[in-house]
Amino acid sequence: MRTDSKMIDASKETETEILEQVKANRTTGEPVRAVLKTDERVFARITDGIYREPASALRELIANAYDADATSVHVITDAPRFSRIIIRDNGHGLTEEALVHVICHIGGSLKRSSEGSEYNVVSPSDRTRSPGGRKLIGKLGIGLFSVSQLTHRLTIVTKVKNENVRRVCEILLMPQRDDQVDAAGTGEEKKYVTGKVQIHTVLATDLSSQGTEITLHEIRPFVRESLQSASLWAAINPEPELKADSDNSDDDEPNLEGNGDDAEDDFVARPVLPTFHIGQVSQREAESLILPAKLPWDKEDSPEAKFRKLLEGLRQLDKGDSRQEKIKLSDVLDTYFRTIWTLSLSIPVSYIDKHPFSLSANSSLDMFALSNKSIRPKPVVIELEEGFNLRDYCSLSTPDNPSEMPFDVYFDGLLLRRPLSFNDDTTSLDAQVGRNLLFVGKIKSDMTSLPAEYSGGPLELEAYYYWQPRIVPSDHNGVMVRIHGASGIMFDDQFFKYQVSEQNRLGQITAEIFVLQGLDSALNIDRESFNIAHPHYQFMRKWVHHSLRQMVSKQKALTKGVRDLELTGGLEEAKVKLDKLVVDRIGRSPQVRTDFVESAQPLDFSGAVMALQRSVVFAPRAAIKPRTKSEKLREALFEEKIKAVADVLRSYGVLDKVDLKTQEEMLQKIVEIFTIDIK
Repeated sequence: MRTDSKMIDASKETETEILEQVKANRTTGEPVRAVLKTDERVFARITDGIYREPASALRELIANAYDADATSVHVITDAPRFSRIIIRDNGHGLTEEALVHVICHIGGSLKRSSEGSEYNVVSPSDRTRSPGGRKLIGKLGIGLFSVSQLTHRLTIVTKVKNENVRRVCEILLMPQRDDQVDAAGTGEEKKYVTGKVQIHTVLATDLSSQGTEITLHEIRPFVRESLQSASLWAAINPEPELKADSDNSDDDEPNLEGNGDDAEDDFVARPVLPTFHIGQVSQREAESLILPAKLPWDKEDSPEAKFRKLLEGLRQLDKGDSRQEKIKLSDVLDTYFRTIWTLSLSIPVSYIDKHPFSLSANSSLDMFALSNKSIRPKPVVIELEEGFNLRDYCSLSTPDNPSEMPFDVYFDGLLLRRPLSFNDDTTSLDAQVGRNLLFVGKIKSDMTSLPAEYSGGPLELEAYYYWQPRIVPSDHNGVMVRIHGASGIMFDDQFFKYQVSEQNRLGQITAEIFVLQGLDSALNIDRESFNIAHPHYQFMRKWVHHSLRQMVSKQKALTKGVRDLELTGGLEEAKVKLDKLVVDRIGRSPQVRTDFVESAQPLDFSGAVMALQRSVVFAPRAAIKPRTKSEKLREALFEEKIKAVADVLRSYGVLDKVDLKTQEEMLQKIVEIFTIDIK
């Protein structure tokens, strides 16, 4: 960073002065330097580590590009080194006024504000939308500074369409300490020095181009090691040199390893080699690759094909055995690939196949519409006509894409898509039900039951719940909330603390809630959690639980129906097997067969049937009262078995030597023998 110009405090009072200098130096290219300061509240927001994963900070920068009406975003890393990350978009870019305002108002967002339209940040007619009409994702004004979790040095290069200059802004964020408070600041005006900035202008000949490029330099060591999965590799495949160093540590160094071997080590699950990874980098020599990358795609594959092969690679790990252990992202992907996966789920991009609301009559799923009735709610079967989809049938408003404009995000050459698809792949079913199930619901409330100042305003939600016997990866089990197409909250497998004990069925559900209005204010600052006391959150939670109760009840009924159908077919199959057993005994079909009737009078079947009293033969089972269809079918099978026993005895001539009453008594004893069971 150059140091040949006067340093200015980047505060509200000096915003005009900085802007004038930037404009004055537009032709000379001389830098304008400033000290970044912010108040105590914003200082705490920036420095409290609200973004815990690299994907979270990258998500915020991609959200900024979306709000700037970008149609294309490229995230470029120098994997597997991860010393630098570039985020490039073709959005509107920042004017001089907007750039200076951002620098001078860290934490004071122009989004959703009345003055935002003056800086071409929001629509002149609706401050909750971008200039191009997109529903804004960001609102807190610190998205740019989320990168402090990744690096302390970044460069912003931005250009507005039809301008002949690019603005270059270099920022150095200082490591934060409590003693950084400005001596002149007191009380509510207390200011913290948070960094230094330098702005200069370069000429540009590509007048029609626009966009912003943010380069994160010198990625912080712990972030770099995280993206390299250094700790994982150290456990799986430790470098010999590093292992030797640890074995010969200096006696003066503190012993952080405990007092000898842990007796419980043998019981701790050892990490395994990820199925897909970016390679193992030497922690001693940054340019040395110990183990090459294992990728699911070929080098010549298209960006879209690469991402699809990543998804298919995970699905192929599933053998369809319900007893198989769950396939977790942490077991099969390294941190780099998990970062890509997390981003693909959280940003407003298209589904890899189609939106669930776009499923049509051609889908083989069983679909149901959820009820909002408070008393005896029951899902209604959805029967789609040709040419109609779920969105049409249920009058749903959530579009295929959050924006009418395209929005494509590329991460190191992969075109990111939501890795969620909705099909009827019965190869992995466990025979509980015949097909996968999709439940759809919606609700709208003006929240008038609460005073206006506490209600948070109107709330409108749409959602789907997708049931399948086995979810791959298991990380997709749960409910995710999308606000304006984006989500910082991954799948909540507790379904907002649903208390009913339905762990097996809940573990088979993937759900997404699309928020059309409201809930935004319930998000905490990290956008990865909710303020659970907010009325919108409480309303959503109750509605989800109401929906789950309907879904679980319907799934139980369908499961029972399928089992009953299977038992009916099984009974007919058993009859054929019993008949074959009898025929094989005598080499032909017996001339006289046994049957059971309610009276003692034999049926007139020309002597082909020997009719015995059912009440006599099955007297030992009189206390058994079958109620369900499956119980009745099992009793019918038991009767068929006794018939087969009688026919076999008759084929040996045993029954022909005794009278009708004795035949009934003999079979009664046989029934009694098979009725005895362990209590």
